[in-house]
Amino acid sequence: MGNKLIIAILASLAFVSTAFADDHDGGEKKPFAITGDFAGSIQFHDNEGNAAGRLNPHDEFNVNLIEINLEKNWSKSSLNLSIGYGNTAAGVNALGTQSANTLNVMNAFYSMDSSYGVNFKFGKWEAPFGIEHYNHVENAQYTRSYGFNLTPYFQTGAAVSYNGGMWEAGFIASNGQGRDTDGNDSNKTMALTVGVNPMDQLAIDANYITGTESNGTLQAQLNTMDVSIAYMVNEMFDVAFNYVSMATKATTAGATDETATSMAVYANANLGMATLGLRYEQFAYDDNAVLSNGFAANPGVNGKTENTISAITLAAKAEIDQNANVILEYRTDSSDEQIWTDKDGAGTDSQNTITAGLMYTF
Repeated sequence: MGNKLIIAILASLAFVSTAFADDHDGGEKKPFAITGDFAGSIQFHDNEGNAAGRLNPHDEFNVNLIEINLEKNWSKSSLNLSIGYGNTAAGVNALGTQSANTLNVMNAFYSMDSSYGVNFKFGKWEAPFGIEHYNHVENAQYTRSYGFNLTPYFQTGAAVSYNGGMWEAGFIASNGQGRDTDGNDSNKTMALTVGVNPMDQLAIDANYITGTESNGTLQAQLNTMDVSIAYMVNEMFDVAFNYVSMATKATTAGATDETATSMAVYANANLGMATLGLRYEQFAYDDNAVLSNGFAANPGVNGKTENTISAITLAAKAEIDQNANVILEYRTDSSDEQIWTDKDGAGTDSQNTITAGLMYTF
């Protein structure tokens, strides 16, 4: 119990160490704040599921996230607790396990800023890697990229970082590559993070993550490189790029070493009460690669050993009022292998998805 508590206190330090992390709202923090959000959706697919049967049934209503967040702020420190109910963000993706609804502690951390530019964090927090966030409200697209599955969803432990003005560097020690629960957090993960802001409009993040993970059957050593670049062209338009490469070295007898790589580009247009988003991604992976969130990529169905998926996602988000947004998203996925099944049960190498979502914040 004592060691687990020390490790839990030791891994929250890193959430402060990237340009995309922590305070998404900006501005002056209130002494005490209660916030929350709701994200729900309905999806329509032209296919029945995938070859591994992970996403049946396809067309359904989803309670993707109901989150309540309590935040207590002092002059140089804060305490944050958030409880969430729903399935994971990857649950509305086109690849991977359809997550069951769960009640989960998403954030429970204490953060402290010193007078010397050193920041500390202890507890559990949403992982800061990549461009996309776990919470749908903070993304232009409603479904997540495949690359989102290559980095941890949550981390439990401690982080320390140093802010040098135009740059920031940090170290994270955490319990495994957490998903929406702590079921896969019995292992250990370390990460080095570097964030550079050479100008107000440009942010560059580079993260290296190493550790072990198990999906209950296979255990592997994971080494992940995550690079993100975001550039705000003007107040209405921004572009971004995210590269994630993960290599697994099997530690279970009979298992093989695998790799997975994602390259995604983003373009977003802010039109006032409406936002348009475009994401193009190429995702390449070895069949049966164990992703960092604990589940495996689709098995090969054509006798091949690797597969590539191209995905284009178009999203339109409109404000109903200052607290509510509706989103309509069209996504098309194309695979080298026939990893999906059509309505007649035959294999197919493409899938089209329409998602209608409602998001509310308070």
